[in-house]
Amino acid sequence: ADENIPKPVTCISIAAPYVGGSNWKKAHQHLESTGKLQYIRVANHKDYVTIIPFFAVNFGLYKHAGLELKLFDNPRLFSLLYSKGKAWKRIWGNSLFTNLNIQALLNHSPKEYDRRLANIKEHLSGIYLNEVVSTNWPGLLEHA
Repeated sequence: ADENIPKPVTCISIAAPYVGGSNWKKAHQHLESTGKLQYIRVANHKDYVTIIPFFAVNFGLYKHAGLELKLFDNPRLFSLLYSKGKAWKRIWGNSLFTNLNIQALLNHSPKEYDRRLANIKEHLSGIYLNEVVSTNWPGLLEHA
């Protein structure tokens, strides 16, 4: 039963595609706001796998939920923020149409994720998920 599960449940996904629609995102946000769930998505900038599939016949447009740790190619650049719902801009900016090259495929590789995470390790070492999802967190961290 639910009362036997320690709260919050913490999930960290890496390089995950979209997985749900608007109702799924609302339910996810409710679990976060009630302290039952903490979720962080790690995504490389220009990893087009993290923005597909765009939509499903039964669900409409897919949505991301949770806190996103976006890793950029610049060795010290990252962002940590909640999704703002600007899906079309993100889809076009990361799409195959604007990234049709070998680097677009390499951005999804485990080796590239390892490299980018290693580049920001020292910058993230003092940040704790419990603090980030608390009401005291300013909601956005960008480091350059």
